[in-house]
Amino acid sequence: MQLFRFFSDKDHLCQFKCGHVRFTLLDFYKNTTEKSRHDQQEGIGITQCKGVTHTSIFRNPTYILSTSTVSNEELRARFGNYVATISDGTEFLKRVNSALPKYYIKYFKEVKSGLVNYTKSMEANGHIQALDSILQKDHDYHEECEYRFYLISKETKPPFDHLEIKIEDPESLISQGSF
Repeated sequence: MQLFRFFSDKDHLCQFKCGHVRFTLLDFYKNTTEKSRHDQQEGIGITQCKGVTHTSIFRNPTYILSTSTVSNEELRARFGNYVATISDGTEFLKRVNSALPKYYIKYFKEVKSGLVNYTKSMEANGHIQALDSILQKDHDYHEECEYRFYLISKETKPPFDHLEIKIEDPESLISQGSF
């Protein structure tokens, strides 16, 4: 699957194209003052079942890298005009996992990924689905078509503010998107 990563800073795009992949704490998006990236309910899974609200709060520190399955003017306006295209999301995941530094292994098992579900607070059709709060957002964000890469810490407190991972041979996988 082809994915897109948006940047407001050209230097960050260049670093990404050179294989420097940065994961940010999920809680950052709850607390940021940057309106286009703020989501007060990040990390909280909420579903409705027969009129009853079920909430799941994921407590372990989680680091994410957000991408999108689409690239359009609206997303560029919100997240930045500089776009990187990842030609193959599955291969990108493999390379990030193989590049995971040994000192991170103490805190993380592996990088995982998945499409975000825009089902927060929605009815669960009579039965409760697994509350995967890492991959759940409010329907208001559905135009983002977000695909996330994430690491869940084994610790209860964040071991790092962010994670930096350097992948091999990025030029065969990451290119600069059109503007």
